[in-house]
Amino acid sequence: MNCSKCGTVMSDNTAICRNCGFSIAGNINELSENNSSSLYTPKKEIVVGENEKKTKEILPAKQGKRVINYIIDWSVIMIFSMIIGFISGVFYIIAGLNFPTEQSWFGDVMFGLSVMFIYYIPFEYKWGRTFGKFITKTKVVDNFGNKPEFSTIVVRNLSRMIPFEAFSFLIGSRPVGWHDSLSKTFVIDSGELEKLKK
Repeated sequence: MNCSKCGTVMSDNTAICRNCGFSIAGNINELSENNSSSLYTPKKEIVVGENEKKTKEILPAKQGKRVINYIIDWSVIMIFSMIIGFISGVFYIIAGLNFPTEQSWFGDVMFGLSVMFIYYIPFEYKWGRTFGKFITKTKVVDNFGNKPEFSTIVVRNLSRMIPFEAFSFLIGSRPVGWHDSLSKTFVIDSGELEKLKK
């Protein structure tokens, strides 16, 4: 479909035009001129008439859901890693190769990061959700409430490599972690996304 204001092509699951900020409900001023670098502004002015505006509040997911997402996702990553290890072991046995008894620290880190990226990037780009987010009914969106672009998802997941990044979303009842803010994305409840489209 096309934006009814500027004509920019929009995908069917897009809530707000990336070009002009026009939403299905009207024009949402997501970022003000004085706060253009902010990821999240809890109050958003929505134009509902020529001279009429109302305020709608879109909130990030609560801390409890973010913690549950983290626990579930890392549990899935650990299981995935063990499956890969088992398959590798079977392959070494069938091929008659000597299974390496020692693994370098660098090799362990690279294996862990590879599994993490293989898990997070496809799921968050395709569906905006990982296993944890499916269960808690939360979703990753960009700062316009739309599906993030692939490059944005890559930046989001590269940011997870920052030391102690996992603790950054433990501050506040509705936290925005470093991997959220650096990629200009945030995690919201599915109900909040539906509210944005109304």
